[in-house]
Amino acid sequence: MRWQVGAATALALVAADGAAAHVIPQPAWLVPGQTTTVTFAAPNERPPHKLVGLTIAATDGVTLRAAKPPPGWALSIVGRTARWTGRPLARGAEEPFLIGMSTTLEPGNVTLRAVQRYDDGGLVRWNVAFTVLPRPAASPRQHLLPAVVTAILGLVVIGLLLLRMRERGQPRIQED
Repeated sequence: MRWQVGAATALALVAADGAAAHVIPQPAWLVPGQTTTVTFAAPNERPPHKLVGLTIAATDGVTLRAAKPPPGWALSIVGRTARWTGRPLARGAEEPFLIGMSTTLEPGNVTLRAVQRYDDGGLVRWNVAFTVLPRPAASPRQHLLPAVVTAILGLVVIGLLLLRMRERGQPRIQED
């Protein structure tokens, strides 16, 4: 089941619209009740301008938690919005922007909004797609003590049945 979900996610990412893929999350999925560290790749694609900020706005049901920002950058989180500001990134340069994310949403698709800020005041907006995966199935509980007690009781019952069969199989001596 897990490989099927992974394969479906990979296929969705490959088939995604190219224009929506310039702020790229890794991984691009969340599991309800678990905090996942997500890395956003936000390359500078506006020559000759330099990238000076990145903002990620989450939807209701998605919580953002601080993670270590790249060197020379600062991260602030207000509500469901994370904003990185810092040293300018030249054309072709890329920094990994990390953040902790968790969700209470049901399985399905969710879209976050990303805004890249440039040194000339320009903004480039992107939709960032995420998949909310189903919660992992609960693994069966394994308890050794009940299994051992059940095995002993089973052996006792079998032993009593064998004794009873043995008693029935011996001929009785009749007295004259």
